[in-house]
Amino acid sequence: LATRLVSMVRRDMDIELDIADIFVHPTVEGLSVALSTKGKGSLLPAVTVQERPERIPLSYSQERLWFLDQ
Repeated sequence: LATRLVSMVRRDMDIELDIADIFVHPTVEGLSVALSTKGKGSLLPAVTVQERPERIPLSYSQERLWFLDQ
């Protein structure tokens, strides 16, 4: 439920809210004060399409598996 609330606040109010804020401010009044101090325009930048490199590097786990296989 907390995740759904954070998602709705981000979508409808354009305010970046952390899940921890809901637990720090468990009342509607407390959450209202927290939202007013955060202000608008603090959303994270949108994910954009990037150019894909020719060869994608392996993660550490994938490198370890490759090394063990060799």
